[in-house]
Amino acid sequence: MNTNIPTITVDPELRELILPSEKLVLGINGDVEVNAVQFQLPLTYRELELKKLTPRINYVNPNGDTNYYESTMESDESNCYFIWPITPDITAYTGHVRFSLTLYQTEGDNILHKFNTRSAVGRVYIGFEAETQVTPEQQQTLLGKLETQIKADLNDHTEKLKNQLTEKGKEILDGFGESGSAVEELKNIKQDLNTKLTAPPTPEPGKILKIKSVNEDGTFVCEWADGGSNLDVRINGESIVQDGVAEIPIAPARKPGLVSIDAYAVQGGIHRANEKIGLIRIYSAEETSIDRRNTAYCPIVPANLDYAVKAAMCDGKGAAWTADEQVAARERMGMNDWELIAEITMPEDAEEANALTIDTDINGKSFRLIKARLCALFPKYTGESTIPNYSFMSINGVSTGPNAPLYYTSAWNKLSKNNRTGMIYEIDISGPQRIEKRERSVNSGWADTYYGVATDNIGVIISDNINIQSITSIGGTSMLIYPGCKFMLYGVRGERN
Repeated sequence: MNTNIPTITVDPELRELILPSEKLVLGINGDVEVNAVQFQLPLTYRELELKKLTPRINYVNPNGDTNYYESTMESDESNCYFIWPITPDITAYTGHVRFSLTLYQTEGDNILHKFNTRSAVGRVYIGFEAETQVTPEQQQTLLGKLETQIKADLNDHTEKLKNQLTEKGKEILDGFGESGSAVEELKNIKQDLNTKLTAPPTPEPGKILKIKSVNEDGTFVCEWADGGSNLDVRINGESIVQDGVAEIPIAPARKPGLVSIDAYAVQGGIHRANEKIGLIRIYSAEETSIDRRNTAYCPIVPANLDYAVKAAMCDGKGAAWTADEQVAARERMGMNDWELIAEITMPEDAEEANALTIDTDINGKSFRLIKARLCALFPKYTGESTIPNYSFMSINGVSTGPNAPLYYTSAWNKLSKNNRTGMIYEIDISGPQRIEKRERSVNSGWADTYYGVATDNIGVIISDNINIQSITSIGGTSMLIYPGCKFMLYGVRGERN
């Protein structure tokens, strides 16, 4: 950024060009490639990255000719900027130059973004260029003539002034009454003041005299104003007057005084809501600032609270939550509560199948679980297919290997042509260990209103190795699924870090 040329600050909120001084001098008539003006902008405005846009200055010179100049945007850690050179077509005429800024971004023939500002005014002043040169001899002759003329004019003016003063003096003396003496008249005025004005004693330079009372005859009594020579201006009980001047200081630490507002609201957290009445308001953090964690001043307010909370919980950019914080958050959000995730009942006209995959909830959306419980009921099988001796449990589409269920071959029950059968499979990855439980029917049939009986085969397997972060699907392979089969999936939503 060049600090040796005038800089215009762009306020993106008000779309205003803030000039470096009240009058922006662009040059003198006839200048050729002399001056330049720098524009400074914030890196972003709302969700728009200004540093990626192309700047263009649109201007009208004093003759009414329109033109534009395109530049290249540069940036540093806090701002972006570009330079507008003042070209000869601008300084070719004397007067005002009106200009505005356009930032744009294109893709092929399409305009992706376009940002405009209000216009501002600079000025080109008149200059002078001599066409001919006067020789030294000609200069002496001219100076002699000028000296003679000045002396003549001065003598004439002096004589007129003498006559005017003489006439005025006569008028003044005539107005001094019968005495005709200025001295005598001044004495009379002083005596008259003494009869009508009672002044307090001990006058001091700088004191203020005020009327204390007025008598019936029109005379009045005066007094020195209390502290008249020490009139004070205070802020929070402390005087700010020095040498008779009250200058409001810039507010130091823990003391009142003048404060300023950052030129860019997105950096300072306060913006000028109405410059005409001096109204200021808090500028809340934009979504891009929340995503990037790049501002320390713009606050979170009710309007962006939900977005900020979701970002803190879900985008993975902030500090990692501890295990205790995760547990507490799940409890506050009801995430430790079991809920029905999916329900499947095979219709009477369904064809037989040999695999089951449940990967969407009852609303048709994908899920992530840290606890899952799959309950299955199988009516008596009356078909002709061969009943498999073994079926394989599947988690996240995996039936074998290190990420497979611990009960990968012994979770599903063997079907029966005489009794209703069933099984319950449960997996828990919410804690420091992976816990799997399974219960399956053996000889006794299960009822429609509950799962399991006392004679079921029940088992538990616990592992210190947790290879999965969440359960996104559950099911089985090498199965026999037919009309009337029912599957109920319950779970606790969540995900491990």
